[in-house]
Amino acid sequence: LLASSLPTAGGNYSGCLETQYSCDNGHCILAGFECDRDNDCGDWSDERHCVCHRSSMFKCVISGRCIPGSFKCDGDNDCGDYSDERNCSSSSSCSTSQYLCANGDCIIGSYECDGDNDCRDWSDEKHCQCHSSQFKCENSGRCIPARYKCDGDSDCGDSSDEQNCTSCTEFQYSCDNGRCITGSYECDSDNDCGDWSDESHCECSSSQFKCENNGLCIPERFNCDGYNDCEDNSDERNCTRCSESQYLCDNGRCITGSFECDGDNDCGDGSDERHCVCRSSQFKCENSGRCIPRVFICDGDNDCGDNSDEPNCNSCSDSQYSCDNGRCITGSLRV
Repeated sequence: LLASSLPTAGGNYSGCLETQYSCDNGHCILAGFECDRDNDCGDWSDERHCVCHRSSMFKCVISGRCIPGSFKCDGDNDCGDYSDERNCSSSSSCSTSQYLCANGDCIIGSYECDGDNDCRDWSDEKHCQCHSSQFKCENSGRCIPARYKCDGDSDCGDSSDEQNCTSCTEFQYSCDNGRCITGSYECDSDNDCGDWSDESHCECSSSQFKCENNGLCIPERFNCDGYNDCEDNSDERNCTRCSESQYLCDNGRCITGSFECDGDNDCGDGSDERHCVCRSSQFKCENSGRCIPRVFICDGDNDCGDNSDEPNCNSCSDSQYSCDNGRCITGSLRV
């Protein structure tokens, strides 16, 4: 058990009962809780002024707690504010069974060169020698299995195990960017290299379509289906023939037939809407050919997107304001 701590003087009992101690935050606690090494006040004011009873104990800076002197510079934050781990700069601060870190911390001696960042600055690992079957990371000094070198993953955390990978093993594929990936990843339709070099040279089967930029092989049925499956739109170009259930856009794309004249720019160039005939209750936008409700004409809003529903509005309603450019806007918008 830790030795008890003693108060240097009686607390300020103003506002508290005679049997209570007045905390700095205004709380009142039982007087017997003063200097009992517990944060009864909630702000440590019942402990901060206390004197440690034994000379062999260490007083924490913020909380004022008294901890055994052996806890000083043992590598653990016993105080909670690291005050017991500061100024551990000399080897005499660490016991013979401990290792002195570059940052002054003391850790258990057996933690040196165990592959873990026990010092928190890697100083317990940087100087260590790796086995012939291991690779030494550049920044941390960690030793990782040699087979992790140039495997396409940053096992070191600083990518030093993936640098200068000019030659890959016989079981790996050499990417154009210098990375080495597992050989079986070549031509699997995934961008394992990160630059598509493991896919761009691959031959696609007769039932597949080869994308232009990344060389990806996609099912032939995805070609000209109205969706950008290749991510470079190469599967939607030169679509001169669409299926019976599709509509051929002016830009060569094929879209679902029911999307024609639905009021949305599904083609991307407005060609699926431009030729459409609007009903008598609708207005046909100039550029896009969209059909909008006729009540949207000269309402002060650019409903068409090209403002064709707003010019030549010479006659505005009583609730609108007539602009010099002929537009009608909602009267309340006039400042």
